[in-house]
Amino acid sequence: MPKGEIAMPSDYADPTGVLPERFLDRTAKIGKVIWWAPQVAILAHPTIGGFVSHCEWNSMLESLWYGVPIAMWPMKGSEVVVSAEEIGRGIREVMEKDM
Repeated sequence: MPKGEIAMPSDYADPTGVLPERFLDRTAKIGKVIWWAPQVAILAHPTIGGFVSHCEWNSMLESLWYGVPIAMWPMKGSEVVVSAEEIGRGIREVMEKDM
């Protein structure tokens, strides 16, 4: 996107065009970029410590059902730009919360 323009995320044939330089190389051993995932199976796994959600109903119910804390990031119809610092703070709050 040109600087200053806002658009909703979409699918990309080549994710390297939208990710930071060498992101996939740096994260290969600690994470995985995928375009679709079996969300219920992931939320049911005991090692999941939190969930960043776009806040649609099924995602909320599934996260609550499995007791997974949610970092909420509603996306529909929003033109609000959230800074990397704010995203990081929200994820840290979810992950550091004593359960």
